[in-house]
Amino acid sequence: MANIIDGGKGINVKLIGSMERESFVDIAATITRSEKSLDEIVSMDYNEDLVKKVVSMSHLATTEFDYFVFAVEGASRVCETQLVRKRIGAAYMIKTGRIEKGGKRSFDVIKPPSLDGLYVSVKLNPSKILINDHENLGRMIGFDALTEIDLTYGDVMDILEQFYNGGVDKGYPEEDMRFAKPQGTEFKCLIAMTGHALLDWFKIRCCNNAQWEIKILADKKLALCKSHSPALFSNAGASCKVLGYCPENGRQCEQCKGKIMTHEEVKVLIKEHMKPKFELNSECFLEYTCPGDEHKLILTGQDGPTIYARCPECNKWWAIDDRDGSIILHKDRYTF
Repeated sequence: MANIIDGGKGINVKLIGSMERESFVDIAATITRSEKSLDEIVSMDYNEDLVKKVVSMSHLATTEFDYFVFAVEGASRVCETQLVRKRIGAAYMIKTGRIEKGGKRSFDVIKPPSLDGLYVSVKLNPSKILINDHENLGRMIGFDALTEIDLTYGDVMDILEQFYNGGVDKGYPEEDMRFAKPQGTEFKCLIAMTGHALLDWFKIRCCNNAQWEIKILADKKLALCKSHSPALFSNAGASCKVLGYCPENGRQCEQCKGKIMTHEEVKVLIKEHMKPKFELNSECFLEYTCPGDEHKLILTGQDGPTIYARCPECNKWWAIDDRDGSIILHKDRYTF
């Protein structure tokens, strides 16, 4: 009988290797700017505040000297496909399904929780079914037309296991018989990632849009990383947590809709904020008048939110804050 593992519940993750120091980010950052000797730098006390500051500034090259090695079991080949898409700063060693084990290989399969209670009717020919290895069921019941039988996920896995083991018993190579195994087949692996790779990976895989299995795996890995290196991973997680907005845009998850702005919404907000509040006519006159009279001001220049203008009547020069419309007399001259 196939060993059916409840999806998610059987995922086991262990952090089996990392630095003795919480992070090398503080040393990496210090060595680029400090005039101290090498001995002084490498022997300095761990600076948690510096680690948080450097990571918050996105100077993530410093995080590539941190490494973490995980052992994983209880996830499916479906999850594996998602996992190995991250290659830069990551290494994987995965249990093989090719090596010959003489039929001694366990048939472990992950079952998604959503498939609990699922029965599907499949059509079978009774004449193809043998009772006690020799009696033809169709002949016994006098009926050899296609008939339907209800099967569960576990029933299908049992059939596949029998087919796999039967092929191996007949001498067919396991590297070919594994083609009959489902994508739900469980795998074990070692994963090594740098701090930089993990920070990037968590943004994608801790997101609610991630495949549910790999999200569970990512959440477990993040918890282990936070325990070992709390400063390095203090703000780690899904993109919306790290960035403050959702880069998924039209694919934003239901849990975040109306609560977290999308990237497109943020860009519109910034564009509106940066839009000049003063309209110019064809002669470059501002829709603003010189304080104390009705003379329109002529645009002479702009530096970010500050607009520089001149009154053609009194020849005074003004600086206007485009954000709130405040105006002050400006001594320096700017030309358009």
